[in-house]
Order: sequence, then C-alpha cells, then structure tokens
Amino acid sequence: MPRIITLLVLVTSTTAGQGYAQGITTVATDHQNNRIRQLPRTAQAQPVIAAVLNGASYSALLAPGCWAVIYGSGLATTSATAQTVPLQTTLGGTSVTVGGVAAPLLYVSPTQINVLIPFEVQLPTGGIGLATVPVVVSQGGASSTPYNIPINRDAPAIFTRNAQGTGPAHVFDSKFRPLNSVAPGEVVILYAAGLGPTNPPASSASGASPAVVLYRVVDEVDIYIGEQKVDPSNVEFAGLAPGFPGVYQLNVKVPPGLVSDRLSIREGGWQSNVVQAGITASQNVANVTGSIQGIYPPASGPTGASVALQAAAFKVSFTILPAAGPFTVAAVGEVGSSIVTIDPVAGTFTASVTVPTAATRVGDFSGTELTPVYDYAGCSTAAVCPPFPGNVIPVSRLDPLMVEAEARLPEPNASGPAASTLLFQASGSAKAGSTFTIDGTDQSTANFYIGAFGAWLALPYGPFATHTSTLALYVDGTLVASGSVMYSLVHR
Repeated sequence: MPRIITLLVLVTSTTAGQGYAQGITTVATDHQNNRIRQLPRTAQAQPVIAAVLNGASYSALLAPGCWAVIYGSGLATTSATAQTVPLQTTLGGTSVTVGGVAAPLLYVSPTQINVLIPFEVQLPTGGIGLATVPVVVSQGGASSTPYNIPINRDAPAIFTRNAQGTGPAHVFDSKFRPLNSVAPGEVVILYAAGLGPTNPPASSASGASPAVVLYRVVDEVDIYIGEQKVDPSNVEFAGLAPGFPGVYQLNVKVPPGLVSDRLSIREGGWQSNVVQAGITASQNVANVTGSIQGIYPPASGPTGASVALQAAAFKVSFTILPAAGPFTVAAVGEVGSSIVTIDPVAGTFTASVTVPTAATRVGDFSGTELTPVYDYAGCSTAAVCPPFPGNVIPVSRLDPLMVEAEARLPEPNASGPAASTLLFQASGSAKAGSTFTIDGTDQSTANFYIGAFGAWLALPYGPFATHTSTLALYVDGTLVASGSVMYSLVHR
C-alpha cells in the first residue's frame, strides 16, 4: 500500500483547508465557487462551528464513515496531527461528537478539524433518507453550540491531487505507480471517501483490518470513466483500504470507448465530484469549432428542492478526415450528456441523449433513484428538511423557466429501468471527408435534437448559497469547449 494513502487525508486537512478555514470566520469566502455565509469571530473561549464539509470533495454531502472538515474558531488551542492508528477521539485537548458519538480525529487547529463521522451514527430505519444530527466540538472544558448537519447513507467523493476535490484524481496502476492517463483494459486504483457501510462492518477508528478479510462496500457503486460506466464485473474491489480509516479503495478495469477525461462516482442517487483521469486523444477530425452553454438553471432564483434540472445545448462543427476511423462527440454536464458516435467507414452516426422522463418533467420522482426528494424551502433552523409527500414536487412549485427548458429537450424514445432520466436515440449520415455539424441552439438544423441534453442533479442541503456546475464538449477525445451553470440554493 503506497504512502500516498496517508497523505490523501493529511494534505486535504492541513494544506488546502487552512486558508479556507481562516477565511470563513473573517471574510466572505468562495471555495469552488460556492459562497458560504460569514460568521463573526467570537471573543469567548467557547468553540464556534461555521461549517462542516466533505473532506474529499468539499461539498455539503456527508455520511457515516466519511471524512469531514469542520471550520470555525476556537476549535483548538494549537495544531496537532494524529500519529498512529487507531485514531483517538481526543487530540490536543479537543474532542468532537457527531450524533452523540465520539468521533476519531486526524487533525485539529484553532480554525479547522479533520474528523471521521463514525459509522455508528444512526440513520433512519432502512438507511433511506436524511438524518439530521448535531456536531459538537469540546475544548478546554467548553463546548460549541450544536451544529446540525444532514447526513445520508452515502456521500461519494474522490480524492484529488490538489486536495481540493477538483482536477486530476489520485490514480495508480496495479503496482501503485501514479498515472497521468488511463487506457481501456488496464486495471487502475482510485481512492474515495463516503462510500457507506461495509461487510463486515468496519471500525471507525481503525478502518479495515489489514488481516485476510476484505471490508467491501455494501451499496452499489457506479463508477464512470470517460463517460463509460464500469461494468460491475470489472470492479475487482470496492471497499476500505486496509489500515486507513475512512479511505475507500476502488480497483477497476478501465472500460472501452472512453470519450472524455472525466471520472466520477454515483451511489444512492448522489453524484461525486467530477474529476479528471486523462486519456489519449485520436486524430480523426480537423477544423474543429464548438461551444456549450447552459439552458437551465437561470441566472437567479433559488432551487427549493433537493433535485434540480441541469440542461445544456451545444454547437460543434468539424471536418471528418478522409481516413478517419470511428470517433465520438461528447457534450457532458455534471449530470447528463449527449454522446454521438460517428463511424465514417459506414457513413453513419448514432446518438444517445440523456433527457428527463415524462413523469419527472412534472415533478413525479416516485420510483426513481432520487428518493426521497426533500423540500429545502421547508427546512428548519435546525437543518431538518421535510420530504415531499409521495416523492412528488407539486406542479405549483415547478419553475416556469424549468418547464420551458424541458420543452427544448426531446422526449425519451428508449425504454429502461425506472429512473429520473431515459435516453433519446437518433441516427443519421456522417461521411468521411464531409463537414459534420450539430447545433442545439437552432431548431431549423437537421441535428438540432441531439444538440441538447438534460438530467436531474441531487443537491445536498448545507452552508452554500450557490453551486457551480461545469459543462464540457469533447470531440475525438479532446476538450474543445467548456462552460458552466450556477444554481442559487436555499441554504442554512
């Protein structure tokens, strides 16, 4: 096991986080384009909690067994880092409870604590839905006011090289050598946080025992590399890394047909941070131009539910080289995509476009992976958020601009399992030596309906006033354009 595993958490806790922690209590701070409300400094010795975030992605998505970063003031009298495993629940005179359970500590400082949310924190019966639990920091005989956090069964997040949840992921080959790119068929190793319970159950403080038994993840983990879902049979291992509390290891065989350099995880309806793994581009096109833009959400207006539409349109034009082989155009968002596969030899293309189902377009998420859907507009000051009855958002609560955006998207024409989205599929002509164009902004063009896509993004309730989501356009494995959409959030 490489030493990098230890550093994954230590670097995230101490390097990337300290400046952010100081900013939270002194100025309005923007981390990953998310605005967090300013809390004033206190002259009292009592610890003050300003925010609790996922320790790998810096989102508000949290779960038992997940590393979390607590920001605030007066959290400790000095900086201290745990030196051994099992981790202790008191470090430098500071202790933390989550839901009344003493939590293992890795790092403490006056403005920041890295803490592992204990597996023992109770979730609702069956583990479905949010539980709101108090976080309390105690130091020098004084305790903070309880800071309530919503936690889920799963909170997938990927560790990255910059320790901020963005950019290239920590990716290794089967001999634990770091990789800058991945190729179909090779086995790679990834590291994540927040993947939920394991079988057998693991110790919060010790993690997985380095003994013979493997602590495998219980819930289904969907891993996407280059927009391709890794077949479950090619997930060789998904569980806790032996000897490293709260760090999950994923050994996976890279799927064929990579069309982007993106890497992400989905679990329990939640999307991880979208990061990069690196791929090798091909040489099948020339004279490439393109753009991608959001068509929802709008520039203003808070998102009042735990799910929100993400929709985008793109334009692209290029010359297919005379000797070109099969290649792909991929327009992608944090969720959703339009994947156009071009076969110049056959002179054809096929397109698969993610679009909302007829039911979810009118607010009905019953029977989907996004269960339950919460009414964030009804959250209490204690961060307790009610679910929508029947998992249905009332039509009166649907944003008219969202309904307008949905009307720009084609209806699904392919069947599939119950989900919040299905596929619109189309085909047509694309010959070698010709110019191929898609324009999702002009309804008069032939390929208009494959030039826009939409899907539902699950958004955690937390301290952020906004959430920025990146859009990207790839042609033949090369990024040619990018954009973003910003959600205005109901927040604590």
